[in-house]
Amino acid sequence: MAAAGLVAGTPAQAQSQTWGGTGSTTATAGYKVGTNWSHPPAGAPIAAGKSAVFDTTGSNTITVGAGAITPDSWTFNANAQSYTITGAAVNFSATGGLFNNANAGQTISISNALGESAAGAQLQQLGNSTLILTGANTYSGGTTISAGTLQIGNGGGSGNITGAVADNSILAFDRLNNLNFGGLISGSGQVQQIGGGTLVLSGANTYSGGTLVSNFSTLRVNNSTPGTSSSVGTGTVTLDNGEFQAGGALLVFSNNFAVNNTAAGSAIDANGRILTISGNIADGNGPGKLTILDSGSGGRVVFTGANTYSGGTLICSCGTLQLGTVAQSASMTGAIDNEGVFNIVNSSSAGITTITNEFLSVLRYRGTSSAGGATINNQFGATTLFFANSTAGNATIINDSFGGLGPPVGLAFFGASNASKIFASMRGPNSTCAWSVMSMSRRFIFARPTSWCAISRPR
Repeated sequence: MAAAGLVAGTPAQAQSQTWGGTGSTTATAGYKVGTNWSHPPAGAPIAAGKSAVFDTTGSNTITVGAGAITPDSWTFNANAQSYTITGAAVNFSATGGLFNNANAGQTISISNALGESAAGAQLQQLGNSTLILTGANTYSGGTTISAGTLQIGNGGGSGNITGAVADNSILAFDRLNNLNFGGLISGSGQVQQIGGGTLVLSGANTYSGGTLVSNFSTLRVNNSTPGTSSSVGTGTVTLDNGEFQAGGALLVFSNNFAVNNTAAGSAIDANGRILTISGNIADGNGPGKLTILDSGSGGRVVFTGANTYSGGTLICSCGTLQLGTVAQSASMTGAIDNEGVFNIVNSSSAGITTITNEFLSVLRYRGTSSAGGATINNQFGATTLFFANSTAGNATIINDSFGGLGPPVGLAFFGASNASKIFASMRGPNSTCAWSVMSMSRRFIFARPTSWCAISRPR
């Protein structure tokens, strides 16, 4: 948000000097060299009461020599050239700060630490350019993004800001390592996590322009109040080779999600917690592929929305995915590759085409859930279990021990669960219906024509 009492884009009144402006006689990179600045007044703007203006003149690389400076403000004009600025800290006055009006196509890169000589200095990104900050910035008057992009970091391990951000365009984080940001982010803009590291957002953020997680980055979230605020505001979360990771307990996100079409796919990580996505997960720019992880221990991801992403789902051996709750039905589509635990609690499963249960994995149907017409393949010790009033529907269930070389696989019914009609294929020379299918609910009749067991419940 803009600091109180200041008009956006208008720094406090001070004697201003233009870098390379009229009267300058040199064009070196030295910020503190007086002859690199317009005259009058003489001397570089390094102290209170003086402000710097950057336009199309002077060197496009600037170095602030040893020793912090305390100008009132820095202003980049609309037609300013691109700049790379390094060196000593810049501590603005309480009524000043940095104001970037540069237009599209220009990049202002600043590695200096931007602070303040008295509390209240601010930063305003006002033009359609990109402003990159890689310093340890401590100014306290807030950050406003009205246009363009404010980028924190530049693919390395440095760059940060503190405090509230009024984001009405793009706030991007581009760091390879971990960064915690707890400031409140509001506005109509987007937040991007693009650096390949882990960004932790813990504020009760209300920004509405959506969130992008890309370039094999991780976004860890610590806050959620569904429909009101969350670490990711209220807009759509787009995963593009990105990971969405729980950082707090019992988080529920009502945001919609979009999964882009990438070779590696994207991921949702319970991280040892219960993470619920109550919004809908859809394809982004094409069929999206999603992996369910639990990088902690004992966590699970819960889907309670109508999910239509179509690139497939992988539940890793470390992970648990729950579809629906007792109170809320949910749905998924496409192929599921289950290496861990898949609990279908409340779903018709109508959109699921295949479920491949791999080594020692478990698939459970609960409540009144149905396997529908899916093809379920239990491999290498995997098990499919039906509980309560769930039903196998018209599923095709294949118990595959790979020629008898793998551990036993299984299919079992408990409680009032049933199968109106299913087909169970037993692969392997010693396969029998007796050890592959168990019922502790109702009596089933097993007939074994060649390699198939047709299972039906007598009327």
